[in-house]
Amino acid sequence: MPEDLAAALERAGLNWSAVPAHEQAQILHLITEAGTTEIRAGRVTAAVAAVAARTGTATLRPSGPATAAGPDGFPDWSRAAHAAAPVPDAAVTAAWRALNYLCAAQLYLNDNVLAGRPLRVEDVKEAPSGHWGVCPPVNCMLAHLGPLIAGRPSGSEVLVVHGAGHAGPSALAHAYLTRSLTLTGNGPGWSAADVRALAAGFPHTRAYGGEITPLIRGVRYTGGQLGPALAVAQGMVLDAPHRLVVALLGDGELETGAAAAAWTARRALLDSGLHGAVLPAVLANGLRMGGPSLLSGLGEAELRAYFTGLGYEPFLHDGSDTAGFRTVLSEVFAGLRPSGPTAPNRSSF
Repeated sequence: MPEDLAAALERAGLNWSAVPAHEQAQILHLITEAGTTEIRAGRVTAAVAAVAARTGTATLRPSGPATAAGPDGFPDWSRAAHAAAPVPDAAVTAAWRALNYLCAAQLYLNDNVLAGRPLRVEDVKEAPSGHWGVCPPVNCMLAHLGPLIAGRPSGSEVLVVHGAGHAGPSALAHAYLTRSLTLTGNGPGWSAADVRALAAGFPHTRAYGGEITPLIRGVRYTGGQLGPALAVAQGMVLDAPHRLVVALLGDGELETGAAAAAWTARRALLDSGLHGAVLPAVLANGLRMGGPSLLSGLGEAELRAYFTGLGYEPFLHDGSDTAGFRTVLSEVFAGLRPSGPTAPNRSSF
């Protein structure tokens, strides 16, 4: 381990061995590839914050209802749906709008993020870095998952894997909104200085970068590439029946060989033991790099036949109705089954 990281972890009283080996490798790679001393220092600071969040996950997340698991330790995920029901639809919509605004601010603004005065030319970034198109559907899922994750059965775990390309602004916005992102040196929190740092600093080359990275709390792998997210999600649930991994996939990503092959794991894992659940959520905006996606040319009947053939029970929704989409997600959670047995898994589209 690099001496600067070891010293920082020791000062913080953190246990590096509590971080899984694959996350350690990714964090170390991000630190060792830093091009300057300043960038390296920023990434060491971000790594310490990520390790602190990782080792303190059990205390940082709200407690759910009493444990409701089968004899093999697989949770009754319908409890999450029941616990989330009292959360107003307006609150979910407000979270989605806030995430969207924070993403737009990161992509396009240097200053005046809170609109305290009329917008000036110098407030706008001369050369924006990143992509807006992926942000709203990713943010929609993150906002809708929030109450479900908060109400999960105790002893269970919910992870989100970002497969949709260029979702870095969404992950950073979500980390800021949940007060788990340190931007100004004063610890995580909400303030005018923090939100300005979030926007002006993007793509945050000094610490987080502009893509998915395990330096962001709650992120477990290095993203930015298309294809492996579904396979990563499936690997995360092996021999972990308490775990649900939600894989957010773009419809363009599904045309990659890695993603296309990963769907077959649903059948390859049959009778292989008891694992957790994978919930693929396909964010179908109808586009891929360079043109329309192949899935955009399929009708509803063809889509249902396609995903059913892959071993999944598909649920389709256009996301325009918050109450309706929450109902769909509740039904999906109630029907979640572990990977391994013969019953089909569920997916949302």
